Parts: sequence; C-alpha cells; structure tokens
Amino acid sequence: MRTSTKKWKWLTALLAASLIVFAVGCDEDDDEDPVGPGSNAPDLTMPANGATIDLADYIDADFTLEWDAVDGAVTYEVQIAATNSFSASSILTEAMTEDDATEYVVVQVNNFIIDGAHYWRVRAVMDSAGTDFGDWASAFSFTPTAAPKDVDEVLVGDITSNKTLTTGNTYLLRGGVFVTNGATLTIQSGVTIYGEAATDGMLVIAQGAKIMAEGTADAPIVFTSDRPDGSRGRGDWGGVIINGRAPLNTGSQAFGEGDTGAYGGSSPADNSGTMRYCRIEFAGREISPDNELNGLALQGVGSGTTIEYIQIHMNQDDGIEFFGGTVSAKYIYVTGAADDSFDWTDGWVGNGQFWVAQQYADDANRGMECDNSGDDNLATPYSNPTVYNFTLVGASAGDRGMLLREGTKGKFYNGIITNFTEYSFRIDGDVSADNFDNGELFLMNSILNSDENYHDDEASEAAVTDEQYMNEEADPQLTAPLNVNAPDYTPVADGLAATKEAAQPTGSWFTEVDFIGAVDPANNWLAGWTTSEQN
Repeated sequence: MRTSTKKWKWLTALLAASLIVFAVGCDEDDDEDPVGPGSNAPDLTMPANGATIDLADYIDADFTLEWDAVDGAVTYEVQIAATNSFSASSILTEAMTEDDATEYVVVQVNNFIIDGAHYWRVRAVMDSAGTDFGDWASAFSFTPTAAPKDVDEVLVGDITSNKTLTTGNTYLLRGGVFVTNGATLTIQSGVTIYGEAATDGMLVIAQGAKIMAEGTADAPIVFTSDRPDGSRGRGDWGGVIINGRAPLNTGSQAFGEGDTGAYGGSSPADNSGTMRYCRIEFAGREISPDNELNGLALQGVGSGTTIEYIQIHMNQDDGIEFFGGTVSAKYIYVTGAADDSFDWTDGWVGNGQFWVAQQYADDANRGMECDNSGDDNLATPYSNPTVYNFTLVGASAGDRGMLLREGTKGKFYNGIITNFTEYSFRIDGDVSADNFDNGELFLMNSILNSDENYHDDEASEAAVTDEQYMNEEADPQLTAPLNVNAPDYTPVADGLAATKEAAQPTGSWFTEVDFIGAVDPANNWLAGWTTSEQN
C-alpha cells in the first residue's frame, strides 16, 4: 500500500466547542448527518472501531487510516471529527490527487483532543469531475491518548488572562498554547516547561500579549522536550514564537509558519515583554512538509521587547529568526541547529551584540543567513541590522559562515568566522552587492579562518580583503571552540582575538568592548546556565 499512496498534509483547525474537523476532497454540499452505508460505501479496516491510539507511538512514524477499495472508485474523501455529527461544523477541504488511494496518512496530530473520542469516515468519489459520490461508511471511533511527564500543570489552548508559572513547578505545553487577549504570561526563574512531543507542543505569544520570562544565570528558565533524557532530539516539539506589531516589508500583516498567528503592523516600539536567561532545547518540529518551526521566532517584534541571554540548542530548523520588526538581541547562543543558526528576513532593522553559533558535524547549514526579501530584493524597509562581536564556528561538510543576500543591508563588526568548509563570507545577488558598493553592507575589524574565507566573487573578496575594513585571515586563537561537549570561545591570553583592535559601538544599547568575537576574555557570559547535552 505504501507504494501507491501519497503522504497528504493534514489540514487542521480548532473550531467552536473544541470541535476539530479535518477533510480531504472538494465536496461543499455535505449538510446531512451520517446515514447507513449503501453497497458502494467502503469498509473501514484500521484502526479498529473504538481503538485507543497512543500518540507517543506516532511521533516518528505514520498514523494511518485504512479501508477496502470500492469497485469503480476514482479516489476517496476522508473526514475526521471530534463528534459523530460531521455536518455540525464547517469542513475544511483539500482536493485529492492520488488515484485508488485506500489509506490516509496522518502527518500532524497536534490538534487532537487528548482522551476525547474522535470519529472518521470515508466515501468513494466515482468520477474524475468530483461530482458523483458513493455513500459514507459508518463512522469508526478512536481515542487519542498521551501520557505526559509528571508535571505540576498541563497548559493547553488559549491563555486569555494574566498567568504566572512559579519557581519550583514544572509545566507541559500540550499542542499549541497561545497567549492572547492582551494577557501577560510571567515565568519565574528556574521553571522548566516541557513541549509535548506527541501533540507538537509550542508556545505562541500573540500580538498585544506579553511574555515576562526572567531567569537568572543560577536558575535559567528551560523550555525542553518531554522525552526522557538520553532520548531527546531535534524537532521533538515546536518552539517559542513571539508575534509583535512592528513593521515588515511584506505588507502591513503576515501570518507565521505552522499556524502561529498574525504579526506585523506600524508600531516600531511595540513591547512583547522580556526573555532573559532562557534555554530552548530540542525544538523545531515539522508542522507540515517544508514547514518547520524555529527555536525562537521573533515575528514583527518591536524594539520595546527585551531579548538577552538566550540559548537555542539542538533545533531542527533555524536557531533564532527575525521576521521583520525592530527588536534587538544581546547575548544569544545557538548550538547544534540543523539549519541556520541566525536568520533574518522581511525588513529586520534591530541590533545584535555578543552572538555565538556553534554548528555540529552531523547536520548544519549557515552560521548567518541574512535576507531582505526573496520576492522583492528592493522591498522597504530593508533588512538593515547592526551587529557587534559575534563568533561563528562551523563543523559540517558544505557549511557556510555568513551569507548576505536578497537585498539585505547591514553593518558587522568585531566578528570571528572560523572552521567553515565552504566559505566564511559571501555577498550574493546584485542588490546586496550594490549595497556593499554604496557602503550600506560591510564587515569590519573581524577575523576569518576557514578553508575559503570568501566566496569567489568581487564583492565578497573586497569585503574581506580591502584594507579599509581591517579584517584579518588568521587563527583567532580561541580556547576550545570546536569542542562540542565542553566548548570555550574565550580568546587565549595575548592571542589575536584578545589583542586585535576592536571597533567601538555607538549608542547606549551597545556595550563597549576591547576584544574580537562574542566572549570577553575576562568574563565568560556563557558559564553556568548553558548546556551541551545532545540527547
């Protein structure tokens, strides 16, 4: 059967009265309750009627509905609901393209109601025009279950009023948990929040709401997988998403990947709260094919928001991504991301300082992927950040340090880019190259130490080698940047990174520096609250 079927996207919607209806097909006139099957109704086979489905068994496997073929059928429609009255709600539809399909592969289960009865049924489509239908099969039921970790509270659905997660307690994100209605979610130091793998747990701060997650170096806030230590991995759960009302260059409003809500607007100083001393581990779940969540997604977030002392560890997609907005971020640490460590697009114009990315050899892409707009490289506001003191450490074959493309602007100072196998630095595309020529995109006072320090094009080479930028191609002399179990990015005493003259930032947000790279030789800000555990 596997060879003749297609893995379809599961359309999901959380509807009124907690009713979930998923459908495949193109029927728009189903306004009657189920009736008994006729001779052309399929026989449902799996799961058996009344089955209990442990979602933990399907985290890394397919959950499949199966039925027997109907003679003469061109294809089929499937419906799944949380009630046996399928017509009680609007039905989402998707045209099926697979002929003779006799199974439906569920690729997303995050909107199931745990421990609640669900119902499914199938009918045949008897003509290629999709106008001649057979009878619906009599519905089968199943009950999804999930055994949560031993936590003090399970968080589910919308948080619509102020709520505090208190020190000493643990919490579980079951499915998509949305802070809405202008509410503030306060998370005290030392709190651990598990993302439930079986239900694609994730935390979304909606526009107008706030997160106040203020840990300490001695007691960080930890967002992590609910799988047992030793069996955790990338993509176990969703991640943390913040939606603000700051400007984008894609229009006045956009909608986040994975149904994470609306963001964007006309309020550059919008305040979505504070995140300080937080770890986000083993996140980045694929919500649908080619639609994975970042560890921390800052979507249209405004400059009134504080983001500092954040580690994103072992994320399946990007570590941290800025989708437009004006938010700034300081003391950011990304380790083991399977895609890009730092990423921005759609007109991000914030600041950054003290950023570290360490890539792992098993899977990685770019240390920084820097875009303006793929649809329109000239879209305004341009992505145009200013970043001081960063360290990017490569590891895997074909990985790249910094890729600046799709019209981005930006100013980058006091960086270390080392151990990348393809190149350290590249300016890609005519618009980005024009930005370099115009002095609106450059790298200064930095150290590059990879197999190839710049991509083979005029702008990339000039950006690295022209004397006016004061970059050096040499070993930065860090203590142990390649050690994935006990890394140390501190410059060695009297080494190049410790002694090379640093560019001094202007503006009250930045911190004055006398070293190159992200870590002060006299004060390792990563000590004590970060992790290198890989499972």
